[in-house]
Amino acid sequence: MRRLLLPTLAVLVGLLLTACGPADGDSGRSAFPRLAIGVGRDFYDGPDSRSYLHGSTNAWEALAYVDENLRPRPWLAQAWRAEDGGRTWVFQLRAGVRFHDGSPFTANDAAFCLRRIAASPKYDPSGSFRHLRAVEASGDLDLICRLDRPTPDFPALVAYYGSPMLKPETVDASGRITRLVATGPYRLEGVVPGHEVRLRAWEGYWGQPPAYARVVFRMLADAQTRVLALMAGDLDVVADVGAILPEQEPELRAAAGVKLMRQEVATTHYLVFNCRRPPFDQRTARLWLAGLIQEQGLVASLAGGIAVAARDPYSRLARDWASGLFRPPLAEGRVIAPGGEPLVILLHAGTVQRWPYLDLAQALQHGLRRRGLSARIVVSEAGAYQQALKQGDYDLSMQPNTLMTGDPDFFYSYYLAGEAPANPGWRDPETDRLIAAARTEMDPEQRRQAYASLAGIAARDLPLLPLFHETALYAHRQTVADFHIDHFFRPDLLRVRPRTGS
Repeated sequence: MRRLLLPTLAVLVGLLLTACGPADGDSGRSAFPRLAIGVGRDFYDGPDSRSYLHGSTNAWEALAYVDENLRPRPWLAQAWRAEDGGRTWVFQLRAGVRFHDGSPFTANDAAFCLRRIAASPKYDPSGSFRHLRAVEASGDLDLICRLDRPTPDFPALVAYYGSPMLKPETVDASGRITRLVATGPYRLEGVVPGHEVRLRAWEGYWGQPPAYARVVFRMLADAQTRVLALMAGDLDVVADVGAILPEQEPELRAAAGVKLMRQEVATTHYLVFNCRRPPFDQRTARLWLAGLIQEQGLVASLAGGIAVAARDPYSRLARDWASGLFRPPLAEGRVIAPGGEPLVILLHAGTVQRWPYLDLAQALQHGLRRRGLSARIVVSEAGAYQQALKQGDYDLSMQPNTLMTGDPDFFYSYYLAGEAPANPGWRDPETDRLIAAARTEMDPEQRRQAYASLAGIAARDLPLLPLFHETALYAHRQTVADFHIDHFFRPDLLRVRPRTGS
């Protein structure tokens, strides 16, 4: 199991924080209040992404957001309506919104941004906008989206990462973002890739002004380094999905001047089977391993501090679609015959300091060994990890997935459709039929029935096993008041403020 090396990491804290000292012109919180947030990944997504920066930076906004029940609600679009049986959606944009350069945000800008995403698989890998045929402006504030078939979840498809609104002039002919000019309460001040993102409050923001003049997100890959920096006062906050590991909870609860908090998020963690090769091309082998995990109580013992039992294939926060009935028939599973090459448990290096994946993999490896089966754990960087998944060079993999639209099609079209980008090699004609039917069904009850049937098939055949839904741990110093993250682990930088008298 993981051992946290405090003295060595304390030295690393000093080195890292010295390297990312105050931005030029920032004379400290007394003159220019600044909030320093530690995260475990890089929030600079780059010019070839949808949004340049992670949404948690509060630098950009979208047409809609998804609320705590994972239902779409207004953001830059203040209202919408369906026409032509769900083939046309009209969005009424909020008046008075300006980009960070002071220019007005209009329906023409919104149309450009949707066309940019829809035009390239690079920006729409799951095909969310596969049925979008035309986007046009009607005046300055009405946006009209025309589709080739009914699309009941279209407001969900344009929520959050579905429609980052960027100034068109900052996007080149190939779709790359040359610089970030958006509409959020914070504007980009500077980036050190792999290290930090610096932001400054946008004085022309259409909503309430934020209390902090500056915010910096610092990428600290090591889990204990993040916690030590918080306890030392070099960070004000540690907050993101996976930013604090479950074994760090007692340490933070005992720390003076620190408040530890929890938030259930729309992230589910999966054990993905490689269904392309033995032994997990056989349903019985998948069921047997799921039974072994349950029998060993691995999730409860190693992730219990952040784990919510998974009774749905996606987040239970999706109140309209969660049934709580996902129950694999584990008793039907048969033991995997010993022999052959060791099973490969593949992990993404970026996940092992954010979730207890390595501990889970080691416990699973031990459980397999006790039953005469050998397994080796491979921890790969992003490129090698994706290549191994694509080529099928693994047997088991642990992955997180967040239900970003709040709609089940986001999960099924990504993992289980026959041509899904993350399909693990499992095919089922009835699943493809149900996914296609639900995608265009305008009657909510009919959609619910289709997704209940899909959940039943997924539980029966088990191409992947939902391990747990996540309750994220985050913490801030007592010098900070009203800091919260939401179900998409996005910090509310409009509410947070320095604590009076601190």
